[in-house]
Amino acid sequence: MELKITAAKTGGHGRKICLAQDKAGKKYLLEALELTIPLRERFFLEFLRDLREMIRRLPAPHSGSLLTYLGIEKVGEEYFLVLPFQQEVWEYWPRLGTPGFTLKEVVEAGEAMGEVLRFFQEQNEYPQGFFYTDLIPLGAGKVGVLDPRVQAMLAPYREGAHACTRELWEGFRPPEIIKDAQWDGKANLYTIGLTMYYLATGVYPFPLERKEETAAAILKEDPLDPRYHQPEIGGAFAVLLQRLLGKVPAERPGLQEFLDGLRELYHQDRFLATATEKEHFAGEGERARRRLEQKRRAYRWWARAKWPVLILL
Repeated sequence: MELKITAAKTGGHGRKICLAQDKAGKKYLLEALELTIPLRERFFLEFLRDLREMIRRLPAPHSGSLLTYLGIEKVGEEYFLVLPFQQEVWEYWPRLGTPGFTLKEVVEAGEAMGEVLRFFQEQNEYPQGFFYTDLIPLGAGKVGVLDPRVQAMLAPYREGAHACTRELWEGFRPPEIIKDAQWDGKANLYTIGLTMYYLATGVYPFPLERKEETAAAILKEDPLDPRYHQPEIGGAFAVLLQRLLGKVPAERPGLQEFLDGLRELYHQDRFLATATEKEHFAGEGERARRRLEQKRRAYRWWARAKWPVLILL
């Protein structure tokens, strides 16, 4: 395929997309790979081969929220993932991976990720989690989801600020994955809940400073009620987010239950807090966050203090 780039845009975390067309004038979107692997290394060619094989495993491009790739093309000296042209994706690309979602868009993003997960389950494939960096609000109630399997494969080798963000997400594995279980539907639902929690509140529910502390918090700590961070969140919505982040997979809702609950919240406007709820959690939020930070400081002190004791023993 011989393509000519005619325009370019940058999304959140420096993600570049180009508008291109072939000799017949057909348009495509090209997402820059921007890998840290030197092009002349043998590993680069092996990586491209595996990436192409992953892309081929999916059936024809899905018509829903999932943005699937057609393949990989080299234009000039750069390599790109090829997407079918969609005007909304080109128009809204600058919003890719940005956290400025309204609560309504958070609910729409949750439904989009749930439908994408359903599609993967039908193909007997399971991504290694969903991440806000791969979401694009497309207007009119739509949210696009870049193929999470491809994005997870690229993450360790990508340049730019978005690579650092993805490294932070590496610590946000579900409890069972930390314990070396296999990725499945319930594990992916956990990451959908985590993504929605962050988009709704602007806050990660667990500490990020050290991977060990993050893992320990995921295993032992219950996430703070999201309303203490964002009082606009309705009670039923907060309960759903907390269920998704349950430590035991059996405690989480199933995929259909999650989607049904989300749609009910959306159509009844129950994702927004009542005036009474908003007043209560706005008043108590600072106190609840302070108590949580005190607990975390106590844990950090204990973790540092136990090592000299272990060495002496």
